[in-house]
Amino acid sequence: MAYIYQIIGRNIKKYRELNKLTLEKLSEKINISYQNLSKIENASKLLCLEPACLKKQHKKLT
Repeated sequence: MAYIYQIIGRNIKKYRELNKLTLEKLSEKINISYQNLSKIENASKLLCLEPACLKKQHKKLT
């Protein structure tokens, strides 16, 4: 399962860099600290991928 988090983290970093966003800018846009975003990109902090968690996070962003 940890492998999935590594793939997700690599993809977040890849697309963040392709869009020329810093950790700080992207973290502002998605309403988390840049430290947490860095941990997610490096798979040292796990994301909650359960539907209930995703729904809760979506509500925070809107």
